[in-house]
Amino acid sequence: MCSCIESILKIRDPLKRLYEEGAFDSTFQGKIPTDEMLDSMSVLAGPLKIIKAASYKVQMDSKTTVQHAINLIIELGHLSTVEAAT
Repeated sequence: MCSCIESILKIRDPLKRLYEEGAFDSTFQGKIPTDEMLDSMSVLAGPLKIIKAASYKVQMDSKTTVQHAINLIIELGHLSTVEAAT
């Protein structure tokens, strides 16, 4: 999911430009995310990257340890305090 969101965010400006030029038919226009949706996706991308990296670390660990979970919790906690401050 994280990779899909990152891909959509990478093509945000070209999609917007093509949409404004009327390059898409009405069926496809309804499938293009709105600016609000794209803003929400960009906010979610950061925490999803952390979760993805942590999941990968846990999967690669031959003996599951709590150290990965603790680091993830700390990083996510830091993100929530940063978001609350803005």
